[in-house]
Amino acid sequence: MRIVVFRGCKMDKMTKYQTDMLPCHDFHPDSVFNRFEVVEVPTSFVELSTSMDLDVGIDLNTSAYFKTTCNGLLMKFEDAREVSPSHRAYKIEQINNRVIKIIFNPINACITKAKHDKEGNKLVFDLRFIRIDGTRCCNEEFHSEIGRYYICGNYEYCDIAHYPHVVDFGDVVMNTAVTRHVRIKNNSNMIAAKFYFIKATGFFVTPASFTIAPNACKCITISIKPVCLKFKHCCTFKIKNPDDEFTESSIDINSLTYNINVKLNTIPIKKQKIVIVESLHKLVEPETKYTYVGEEIEKHLKQKAKAMELWQLYNASKRIVPTKEKFCTGHVRCYSEESAKINLTQNRKYNFCKRPPKQINTYDVFNVFILPFSIDFGKVGVDTYAEDNITIINNTDYDITINLCKDDYIVYTENKIRNLKLRLVPFTEVRVTVLRRGCEEGLVNQTFDYTIDNKYHRKHPYKLEVKTPTVLVQDKYLKFGMVTNESFIISVPLKISNYFNVPVTVHWEGITTDAPFEIVPKRNLIPSRTSKMSDVIYTCKHTKYKVHEVDLFANDKKVIPIELSVITRKLSIKFLQQNVQFKDIALNLETVERLKLENSSREVAVFHVIEPLIPGLKIEPMSGAIRPKMIITFEIIVQIACVLEFAFDISVKINNKENLILPVSGNVLEPKILISPKNVYMARIPCNMVTYVPIIFQNLGTLQSVIEVIDTGDDNIFKVYIALGNEKRRIFKFCVEAGQSRTVYVRVYDVFRREYEMYLPFKINGLLGPPDQRPSSTELRHYIGEHEEQYGNISKVKLKSLNKDISFCRIIGVITVPWIQISVDEFEMDYEPNGNNIIEFTITNISKYYLYVAILTTRLAPNFSLNLQKADNSIITDTHIKFELDREGAAQLSVKFHPKGRGKHVATALLYLDKQMTIPYYNLTFTGRKQTPIMTPSTYRIIFPPCQVRTSIKRTFTVLLEEESTLDRFYFVSKEESSVTTNFISCEIINNSQQIHTVVTVEVIIFSENESFKDFILGVCHECGSGCDIELSFCFTYCPLTLHSNFLVQPEDHPYPYFPLDTQGDLYEYMNICVDFLEKWMFQQGFRRDLYPVIPDTFHAISSSLTGAATKTKGISVSFLSFIRRAAGPLMKHIHKVSGSGVDETFRSVKEIHDTYKEVINLLKYRGVQLWGLQAKFLLSYEQFSLYCEYVVPTCNSDIILNQELLADMSLFKRLTKQSWVDFVLQSYKAFIMDSCFFECVCVTFQPRNVVDILIGWYNEQIQSRHNNLRGKDKPVKLVTNITSDLSDGIAVISAIMNNCSFLKDYFAIFSEVNEEEPESGIVNNACLIIETLNQLKINFPITSKDFLSPNFLQMLFFSVHLFVALPMFIPKGYVQFNPPILRTSSRQVAISTATQESLILNYSILNNNKNNFAVEKSATGDNNKKLYVSIKYTANFVEEQNAILLVHGYNKTRIFDTYIIFTLHGVIGSLIPHRKCRVTGPLYRPNKVDVLVCSPFFSAGTYNLYITDTEPTIPVKFEENTRPKFYVQRLCLIDKEMYLPGLPKDNSGSEVPEHKLYMQIHCLSAQLGNSWIWFRGEQGDFFIKVTTQPRWDSPLDTIQVSYNWLVDSACGSGRCGESCEYYRTTTLMIPHCNELMVKALRYALIEHASPVMITLFDNLIDSSTGKMILEMLLADDGTNMSDVRHILQSEIGYHVSSRTLSPRNHYVKLAHHTSAVLALPVSIPDDSEINERHNLIFTSDCGMDIRTYRIFFISQSDS
Repeated sequence: MRIVVFRGCKMDKMTKYQTDMLPCHDFHPDSVFNRFEVVEVPTSFVELSTSMDLDVGIDLNTSAYFKTTCNGLLMKFEDAREVSPSHRAYKIEQINNRVIKIIFNPINACITKAKHDKEGNKLVFDLRFIRIDGTRCCNEEFHSEIGRYYICGNYEYCDIAHYPHVVDFGDVVMNTAVTRHVRIKNNSNMIAAKFYFIKATGFFVTPASFTIAPNACKCITISIKPVCLKFKHCCTFKIKNPDDEFTESSIDINSLTYNINVKLNTIPIKKQKIVIVESLHKLVEPETKYTYVGEEIEKHLKQKAKAMELWQLYNASKRIVPTKEKFCTGHVRCYSEESAKINLTQNRKYNFCKRPPKQINTYDVFNVFILPFSIDFGKVGVDTYAEDNITIINNTDYDITINLCKDDYIVYTENKIRNLKLRLVPFTEVRVTVLRRGCEEGLVNQTFDYTIDNKYHRKHPYKLEVKTPTVLVQDKYLKFGMVTNESFIISVPLKISNYFNVPVTVHWEGITTDAPFEIVPKRNLIPSRTSKMSDVIYTCKHTKYKVHEVDLFANDKKVIPIELSVITRKLSIKFLQQNVQFKDIALNLETVERLKLENSSREVAVFHVIEPLIPGLKIEPMSGAIRPKMIITFEIIVQIACVLEFAFDISVKINNKENLILPVSGNVLEPKILISPKNVYMARIPCNMVTYVPIIFQNLGTLQSVIEVIDTGDDNIFKVYIALGNEKRRIFKFCVEAGQSRTVYVRVYDVFRREYEMYLPFKINGLLGPPDQRPSSTELRHYIGEHEEQYGNISKVKLKSLNKDISFCRIIGVITVPWIQISVDEFEMDYEPNGNNIIEFTITNISKYYLYVAILTTRLAPNFSLNLQKADNSIITDTHIKFELDREGAAQLSVKFHPKGRGKHVATALLYLDKQMTIPYYNLTFTGRKQTPIMTPSTYRIIFPPCQVRTSIKRTFTVLLEEESTLDRFYFVSKEESSVTTNFISCEIINNSQQIHTVVTVEVIIFSENESFKDFILGVCHECGSGCDIELSFCFTYCPLTLHSNFLVQPEDHPYPYFPLDTQGDLYEYMNICVDFLEKWMFQQGFRRDLYPVIPDTFHAISSSLTGAATKTKGISVSFLSFIRRAAGPLMKHIHKVSGSGVDETFRSVKEIHDTYKEVINLLKYRGVQLWGLQAKFLLSYEQFSLYCEYVVPTCNSDIILNQELLADMSLFKRLTKQSWVDFVLQSYKAFIMDSCFFECVCVTFQPRNVVDILIGWYNEQIQSRHNNLRGKDKPVKLVTNITSDLSDGIAVISAIMNNCSFLKDYFAIFSEVNEEEPESGIVNNACLIIETLNQLKINFPITSKDFLSPNFLQMLFFSVHLFVALPMFIPKGYVQFNPPILRTSSRQVAISTATQESLILNYSILNNNKNNFAVEKSATGDNNKKLYVSIKYTANFVEEQNAILLVHGYNKTRIFDTYIIFTLHGVIGSLIPHRKCRVTGPLYRPNKVDVLVCSPFFSAGTYNLYITDTEPTIPVKFEENTRPKFYVQRLCLIDKEMYLPGLPKDNSGSEVPEHKLYMQIHCLSAQLGNSWIWFRGEQGDFFIKVTTQPRWDSPLDTIQVSYNWLVDSACGSGRCGESCEYYRTTTLMIPHCNELMVKALRYALIEHASPVMITLFDNLIDSSTGKMILEMLLADDGTNMSDVRHILQSEIGYHVSSRTLSPRNHYVKLAHHTSAVLALPVSIPDDSEINERHNLIFTSDCGMDIRTYRIFFISQSDS
């Protein structure tokens, strides 16, 4: 269980939880009026009091407490009495838990304000009962009101008079009774006065107590009987309120004294007797004094002594103020008084040292609450628990206990406790987790119970919606391609929201292999109450359909189909040549023509070649995507096995829409090869004898032919050779160029006897020959006939019918038994200076024939000599040796090797075995060598891959010595180099072709403590003088670009400098990703979208415009030099202009390209770039490289051998040039870009700068400052250790963006933590957020969400450097303030000056401009063009404050990184001006429908929400959107709350502005002018109009008909006065006091805003004076303009009577509203000439708010 407790300071003003500022939507005002009562306290005289008991029906101890409003504030009643005089007239005492006692005591101090406010003789206040149990909607006490009592007390001054004022009794004889009558009158209007006579000596009143009704009198009798001369001259009465009773104990309490003065003269009857003082009890004395005499003196003294004793005893025991000890022992406090008071009442034994707990009171219980006031669990899955946190706040001074009660559906904390009890100390809060189980589907609104101190019971509401969990996708239609004119969209992030309490697993279906879309991740887990992004990627594949539909499944249930569509615009794609014409195509030989397809538009295009093509012709690639500003090469490959002509069109469909047509034509020719001789008839050849038959291949055609020697399966006979000097080398395939001939030698040799008759195994062009036994096999049609069948039905192919034979060679002969035997098989020797250098051998005749042997020796000189030592019948000359061999005869011969020079020498002595010398034999071929043994290394150049400093790399190679030797005879010869260590590892003796060779294994180890780059020549020598040189190149560096691929492969296995093969899976894949990234980066940054390169194909040419030519080439005229110019900037001056003058025209362009790249390489070396032996020739294409090698011969042996290897192996050259270009681009980036980005990071140290460590430190700083905002305090701070896997989760990148671009922090609201179990979804979500933000910032970098899944080091390094440079520019440079009037425009100019002198192309965009209030445009430049001025316009279309960001994006063609400048824009309305002023009129007290014409001030049409107010708008503008019913009266009321307005005409054609009528209901309740303001709020903007309302009071309220008679209607009634009488022309108009329309109009106007309950309450209150006062209070509380309705609620108003045609006798009258009385108003009748005209009588109130007009008609009695 986890309960978080927060302790803080006192929160009286709710500084921590501003709950009162939150809008409350659950408050129902009718709940207040369901318990509504007006309590009339009995009327009281001023200075007297009355009381009454009130049963409120609510438990005031546990359910509610009461407060009152004073000056608009809700406060305790006792607090209100201190500040409000009217409240001070009352006093409230609680009798029990439901009954309170109200005491009304109007005193002069209380009623002064009421007199000033002219409230009459009433004092009214409200008593509001605030609920503390049950449910609460908010922390506003007004909203917790459950009942209201209006306490009304009437007061009146006690106005009593009596007659006569002084009662004169005259002379009264003592002890004689005299009676007088007195009339007492009660002049009060409301209260009866209750009198009680205060008895006095000699006075007698009858009756003694009586009550006088208001405005009544009472006659009483007063009798006096004086008993002394000094007699009282007044009679005293006590007056009380009629409800009070007179008792002996309360006569003087709550009463007024009233005296009646009397006048009398007391006359004594006889002379006064002088009384002798004998006792204290005899009071009638001559002198007034007290005297004790006799026994009374003694008694008096005893009493006095007793009194003194008692007084002393009292002084001794009188109460002494106790000394309160707070600390009795120094650390224990004493609470004796408090403990005794509490515990004694509970019959407990108490401990004075223990502080008794304070009990919370009802008023403070309200400050204990739970946030939120209503728990919204949201959407909950069935049979799952919804979770939410509540905060229990104790904002009181008491310790309380909260008991969360047991509930059927609710559990608490993660442990799912059914009942939870918490203890809270003052001013603390506790956070508790509440879980609610979703049982049945549907909407649930329920509560759970909790108690406070086990006394106060409350219910806390909650709501939830139980449904099957699913997800929500806002965008159901996704568009790709050229959605806008600016960029091509290939990736669209899709936001998937889960509003349920449980995670939802979603997956996609419907993505077929043909669909050109990919969605990552394909399966995603959406956590509860969050959203995640999925990335929909357009893969740019060919498809037949433009619109595709995929289905999103949530928990294996289909949710929503998503429509994916590709939008294309006008493309600019063309072939760079008009047609392809194959002049002559060799039969069955592959012929390739290349053509280029250029996309000069800004969108990616998908192409595919429409089939069918003719057989034997294919195009590569057949389909694919061509990116913007890209040139791709098509290869048209033709290999046709029949003779024909073709001409057709190749159709390439672009985006499955447009077709590109390319005419292709060609002519296939048969090979014209002549083989001679055609037939070879060989003589008998003995076994073991070697002879060669020359065959001549003559090409009579115009095309090259390829001759292939077919393997016959015989290892001896018919091997084919070519002559290389005196040697012959075997071949298997050879070419015969057009018009050339080629001689080959067919060896005839075998070791056994045989006969042969066969065609020599030559196949021409892989199709023709050799013939077989079939007769037709010598014909051409035999080989092409079956292929012609494929073209029979093709109309655009024309077959050629040829009837000719193929060229072949037939050989016939016999291999006989052996004739001779030569004792030596191989004649090989090494020259020894001191040796005989002779080989002796014997030729023996082993046949049955007599042999005539002839040996030609002419070819042996000068290196060999052949001597015949013994033979029969020999003839020796300078040119030949002849001798004869009989059967089994033998001849001895010797050959001597005497070379004339060093080297290998080969000579052949032709041997003939017949007398005619017909067949030469080549068995006597001598080989001699005069040279040191050849030492051949396995490689002449070792290029070590670049490695980290202090890393050891080992490489081994072998050295072959062509003689036998031991290991100790080898040694190294080289310069001293500390970084290189060499060792001989092993030595092996091998037999190679019967020769003894020695193979030595050499180990080379390199190691360096510092950065170094060297080319080192290692010499391996032998004591015999043989040696070889091996060139070593190595590089030790810290550069991350140079070492970017070393982590994937061991240095010994690195294929550097060649591009890896596909067999090295990880490295090969990584390098391909790097190349793909570099191509994208070069397109966006290097070439500014002017060229999409293909490494290395795009860079094999240099644009003529960039090399100084005057004219531009057609197509995309961009090359690698464009990137170098942009990257190197001023350093470009060191690259000198090259020209190819003085060389062959075919070699000139290649030399220009080579020399230009050589200049760039030299510049890189000057900048400290450590490249391996990168040469410019390796940057050429294979054809260019071949041509370069023809014209330029290297001098270094290693270069010569390398050139030979590369020319022989095209794939090896392509691997080398591809790796060379990758290194070339990376090192150019390092030298010209990356190094310049970290100049400020260089410290005063000898340690090299490590860019990766700088970036890692920078990322960690960004994370540290943004960790709490991004991830929260409860998670550990992420530590970045690398720039690949540690960046994949997006935390570092997002932190960097938020730190530098604080205005974009809202973009990362759905940042997702990466789950280790399923990291893909979190990574893609954060990656989509990053990419979307970068697009907003105009940071163009080629990175996608898939790149974050498997981050590539090279890409992340480039990306990190880009962010490191660009993000600090986004810190705002200035603050621009706008204060225009509403609907007006304000402009500001911002000066922008560049730090350098280079010119920039500036683009301006406004971010966060959600309502399009800001606009930006370029202004005129300043002096000398040093400053650029940007004009920013703000149009105040909305009343809210608008904030935006001005992004100035600057770039040019000579910079890699763009420039960004940020300004913060703040717009707020400075003044409010109505869009239009209107005037409407309406009759007084009669509702009417009026309208005004309204037009929109905006160009776009839209629907507007309408708001009306009677208060003039001020800044800031506040709109009351609360539609709850209330006591509110408004003069203008809207009939419709929404209104559609068309926009203004956009053209200046002078068309009229469309206007629409806005209908309203007008309620004129007063005669004064009024103003209302109507706001129009829509998506287009806000505006308001001012409507002036003018009542029309000229409309008569009623028509009064008056009958008259001149003779009768005179006031005197005699009829004889005539016209001279004052009353002769006078009649009486009966005017009603009550204006029924007035009350009806008020009620009708109130219906617009009030509820039926409120209307019923209005009807109950309007008829009484107290009710009208309460209504006035209710209307004022809800904001009604009281000047409009106050005259309606007054009981009586004075009116001025006027008329234009009538003369009223009384010009000022008083009318009492709400009565049925009638005013008789006399008026003078007009003359006869005017009596039939219209007459109006106007009553104007004193306040001017009420004007009544009556229409008067006079009717003569005679007429009637």
